[in-house]
Amino acid sequence: MQDGQRKLCGFLQKQAGPLRAWKRRWFSYEQNQNQLFYFRSPQDVAPLGQIRLSGATFTCPSDLLPAHCASKLGLHHPEDRK
Repeated sequence: MQDGQRKLCGFLQKQAGPLRAWKRRWFSYEQNQNQLFYFRSPQDVAPLGQIRLSGATFTCPSDLLPAHCASKLGLHHPEDRK
């Protein structure tokens, strides 16, 4: 990251594990790699994983008004398991 540039990061919820339970994770967007990296906390150095955003689509449940979409945004990648 160059001096003076802001880094896009913060807590989000993601589904994880065999039961698809929601987990609170710290996410950091890396623009040069077009990926979201996620961590247990902001202090962690090594990410738990990453999500490629190239080719991904974003969806919002149809029962939500557009103003509330950000709270229930879905991210789907063509290579995701069904």
